Amino acid sequence: MVGVGAVAAGLVVATMLNDRSGDPIGGPTGTPAVTTSADATASVQETSEPSDDEPLPSSIVTDISGLLAVSRDGDVWVRRADGSDLRQLTDDPDRGEWPLAWLLDGSRLVVASLDDDNPYATTLALVNPSTGEVSDLGVVFPTYSPMTWSPDGTRLAFGGDGGSGSGIVLLDMRDGSFTQLTHDGGHGYDAVNGPIWSPDGSQIAYQAYDGASNDVLIVRVADGTVTSPAPDPSDDYPLRWVDVDGTLKLLFGSFRGTNEDKFDARPWIVNVDGSELQLLEGSGIVTSADPQPTTWTSPDGRWIASSCDAGVCISNADGDLPLYAIPDTQGWTIADIGLSWVPGGDYAVYHVFTPEDGRVVVALPLPNGDPILLTPDGIYEAFPAWQPVPGV
Repeated sequence: MVGVGAVAAGLVVATMLNDRSGDPIGGPTGTPAVTTSADATASVQETSEPSDDEPLPSSIVTDISGLLAVSRDGDVWVRRADGSDLRQLTDDPDRGEWPLAWLLDGSRLVVASLDDDNPYATTLALVNPSTGEVSDLGVVFPTYSPMTWSPDGTRLAFGGDGGSGSGIVLLDMRDGSFTQLTHDGGHGYDAVNGPIWSPDGSQIAYQAYDGASNDVLIVRVADGTVTSPAPDPSDDYPLRWVDVDGTLKLLFGSFRGTNEDKFDARPWIVNVDGSELQLLEGSGIVTSADPQPTTWTSPDGRWIASSCDAGVCISNADGDLPLYAIPDTQGWTIADIGLSWVPGGDYAVYHVFTPEDGRVVVALPLPNGDPILLTPDGIYEAFPAWQPVPGV
């Protein structure tokens, strides 16, 4: 038996009980260091949006390795991209169950379950998809943001309630214990967001709502010390850590200096100590949306998915205009679509709603491919989580 952790998707799931689904994570989301320059720019491409009237093409994708975990009619299943090796991992008619996160080595899957009558009593377990062995992680608290792995794969960080208000919370997968690093979030979906681990795992950048605006903050993991590297009344949100000529900097989106319409944030860069704050001139717009700027960077650091006026957009990591706007997600956040990155960053995988089948899983070839329907006809699937390393 593993000790009690503090991770859940209570509030997200509470709004989606009829779907019997919850807050997703698709493997590792910690952002690696990426060498760039302060004046780096990239060409801006048109946003591609397929017509909502055209059905998504079904296809067997054969070039994606590893297992896809999904919530299928309230139970957790795994299978290959081509539909083979189908296995049911959970079966409880009284609880909605969904995949939450793979361990970085791909050996086990973190599964969450929810009693429909109590959206705050979410339970976590580790499941071995090969043997079916289950290790209980106990009843956990609500979370407000997608979760991200520490670089060494031992801890999950998320914004949520650790038992004493909202903030950044860590779940240690080695013993199931949790630590609440900060207590600076608001309430509900605009409480805390992120988080983004530094390359060495010593710091976490995140966004917190102080009642007036969203601020970019950095917490030191060792002792919980919080700093604000670029305070401003405008809304800000972290994007990724970057290495500029050997100096660790934070790239973030900000509405400072814009018309504050929530859809034209621009990329800024700053040193950890708050010095050398700089707008990346000519880098275009970093899309985001009110009330909570939600971003999710691919494991290889190439892509950033973020809230935008079209719903959810994917752009390159330099912060340019979106290369792709995921259709049928107006008003949804990253958590709502269950976005998962396929290892290598060649595909984004997420679910959408169709009138015929309800929620179905779609693979999007990046940067500008056409969406491919992965869910078989007549099947309900949601909240995909791709195995980060091909394993069992």
